[in-house]
Amino acid sequence: MIREGAQIPSRATTHSEEPLVEIFIFACGRGDTILVHLPGDRWALIDCYLTADVKGRFFDFLRHKGINSLAFVFLTHPHYDRFFGMAEVLQYFNEDGRSVENFCDIGLDPKRIKSLLRGLPGESEYARLQHKLEELDRIGTLKFYELGDTPTTLCVKGFEKQMMIVPIAPDTNSKRRILNEAIRKAGCGQSCCFDPNILSMILVLTLNIDSRRGNILFCADAGKEQIDNALDYWGSRTDIDCVSPLFHVVKVPHHGSFNSHSPRLVSALEKEESPCFAAISTDSRMPGLPSKSVIQDYLQKGWTVLITGKRVRTSLRTNRLLGLLDRSCKTSYKTQMNDILISWNTNSGFANESIASSFFEDDLDSYE
Repeated sequence: MIREGAQIPSRATTHSEEPLVEIFIFACGRGDTILVHLPGDRWALIDCYLTADVKGRFFDFLRHKGINSLAFVFLTHPHYDRFFGMAEVLQYFNEDGRSVENFCDIGLDPKRIKSLLRGLPGESEYARLQHKLEELDRIGTLKFYELGDTPTTLCVKGFEKQMMIVPIAPDTNSKRRILNEAIRKAGCGQSCCFDPNILSMILVLTLNIDSRRGNILFCADAGKEQIDNALDYWGSRTDIDCVSPLFHVVKVPHHGSFNSHSPRLVSALEKEESPCFAAISTDSRMPGLPSKSVIQDYLQKGWTVLITGKRVRTSLRTNRLLGLLDRSCKTSYKTQMNDILISWNTNSGFANESIASSFFEDDLDSYE
């Protein structure tokens, strides 16, 4: 398959007001790099996977947008496709007057994680990241948050009652159980069995401004059970925070894997406001991802599906004698890489600003 260079899209539509929130999902293949633009020109980074073909685009984007500060950096779980290049990003934002304000992870002992990652991809990169975090901690330039027994709610400065980032999973008991089981297996020489994905932090960005509400769910690489537990927890928080248990935007878990597919999540769309977006990050180097049945389920439930690495038909051979398409030959496809941009404002709600990433029912023919 052909991999085409992706570009951050320019705004495809004109709104009567500038967006208050923008979600940029970079086409970076098997990992996630997500930048969220918040009011007051504040930015949040959710995970980081900067391979050689993505790194240049990412830093060019920072310079083009004039991003000199990150209000929040989230590491959802200790898997290399979530932190590859994050140490370099932290270094960049601590030079030439730039800054990072807050760092949030799931709150596990880095030494234990390093021991579990021994011999696995990302071992040295994780050590490099922890070294950089320790350095920033010593000089006092970074405030740390982690998931614990007390619910964590991160407010956007200037919009404290109207815009919050809420980690809703995993809970403390789940973290402890998963980590202890991984350590037990490592003690038996089974360190290769450690799956960081089951520790994924699930985040909700909740918006409530001028009677216009919105919920954005970032699922990382969480599994079905984790997602269902997180939805239960989020449902219990609605009476406290006065927010809806339904969602307008979902970052689909684990690149659209069937094993992470939650029918409850697919049904949790806000039908009163249209459209609702399901964003999937993937590319041709991930066989079987996204699952065709997962895409189909989101489409049938009414979601607008957006994909960073969409398979598209290139050509069908023509029968020279009849001048007709020869459907007996194998159809060829290429992967069209597109960054995703979703915007939100209080006038028109959510909008897709990256038309090329849109996925339609006809595109299902490209997936087995």
